[in-house]
Amino acid sequence: MSLLATLSSIVLWLIGFYAENKGIHLNYQANSIKSRRVISHLTLAQNVLRHSPLILFEIVLNKTLKYLAKIYQNMVLIY
Repeated sequence: MSLLATLSSIVLWLIGFYAENKGIHLNYQANSIKSRRVISHLTLAQNVLRHSPLILFEIVLNKTLKYLAKIYQNMVLIY
C-alpha cells in the first residue's frame, strides 16, 4: 500500500512539474504574483486533473523526466 501511495505521489508531482513548465499553473494561482510558483506541484496536478483530465494524453513522462534531470544537473553543477 505504501509503494502504491509513493508511486502515485511521484506521478502527481511529475504532472504538476509538467503543468508548471507549460504555464498552466498561472490559471490556478489565486494571487497576483506571476513570477514564482505559489501552489505545490501536487496541488497543481490535482487541480489540473480535476478540471481537464484529458491532459494525461498529451503528457510524455519520459520527456518530463529528462528535462527534470537536466535542470537538476545544472543546479548541482552550479553549486
